[in-house]
Amino acid sequence: MRVSTGVRPAEARSAPLRTKAVPHVAVVLLGFALATASFVGASLFADARLERVAERMHAVSDNAMPSLVQLGNMRRELADVQMALGEAAAGRELDRTDLDGHLRELRKTTAA
Repeated sequence: MRVSTGVRPAEARSAPLRTKAVPHVAVVLLGFALATASFVGASLFADARLERVAERMHAVSDNAMPSLVQLGNMRRELADVQMALGEAAAGRELDRTDLDGHLRELRKTTAA
């Protein structure tokens, strides 16, 4: 009585492996090509998105620069007004023309 172990003879096993070797290489190369294409596609997509973000960032920073200049001018004028009022509070004579000039500049800066 012969018991089957489920193992084929060596000749029967080696024949199908030779015919399947070429398709495996093709599948590996196809997988590599797909991975490369997806990487390049994702890189191009991310680059396009970052370009739009960079454009918007520059628009915001360019628009903010005049505001920073105006804030600096306002700060300087307020400091001059505070110094003139501090001197007047200390008993020195208040020069109204200087104070009016500083207030005029402050109003011009806030209106811009």
